[in-house]
Amino acid sequence: MGVVNTTFETFFSTSVPPFLGSSLIWYRDSTVVMSIPRVRFASKNNEPAVRSDTIMHYLFIDLKSKSFYQYGTFTDTAALQKSYWQPDSLYIDGGWNFYYDKNVVMLHKPEQVEDTIISAVNYKRVKFTTLENESRGGYSIGYIRCDRGRSMFSREKNYSDSINCSMDIIESYNKITNNKEVTTSTEFLRDLLNEEEIKVFDTWEGYAKKHPPKEKKLK
Repeated sequence: MGVVNTTFETFFSTSVPPFLGSSLIWYRDSTVVMSIPRVRFASKNNEPAVRSDTIMHYLFIDLKSKSFYQYGTFTDTAALQKSYWQPDSLYIDGGWNFYYDKNVVMLHKPEQVEDTIISAVNYKRVKFTTLENESRGGYSIGYIRCDRGRSMFSREKNYSDSINCSMDIIESYNKITNNKEVTTSTEFLRDLLNEEEIKVFDTWEGYAKKHPPKEKKLK
């Protein structure tokens, strides 16, 4: 159990400002709660756009049954907004996709590159290409940590399973310019839940066991 922060950052060109989005995820066993963010930009009278970040809702997910329960607040008294289940071929709207390994498929054996240390964590690094990279003329660098084993938050599953480690960071590069275009990362904030967070999990998990979703999300 614990809490992680997932981030998505873009650096496409000097004419397009970098964008950073993030989402907190609380997890316990095979259930998780993720915050679903909304980012808006607004400008007046040709002034620079002002960014505002809000939380649209929270998703409680039973990963084994692929059941989703949406709440407006992260409290044990929050009212359910809706529930549904979906196949793992669909993306999770606005949040982390635990089934993303279906889309991160290495075309060739990854190439080992120099290790690095970030915030006192030693990362092995590999260079690889996916179908998505190849279609855009790019490649990726994956940052792998092995001190925690293979976690459910690994951004690539098959290779991570084979070495029992987690790919916590993926940087995507343009093959021609070697410029970094996108970074996705996972940061482990703590390995425990506080009393209030445990109450939320107990309440929402208890409800989910008694009320399986009746609706299927199709797209």
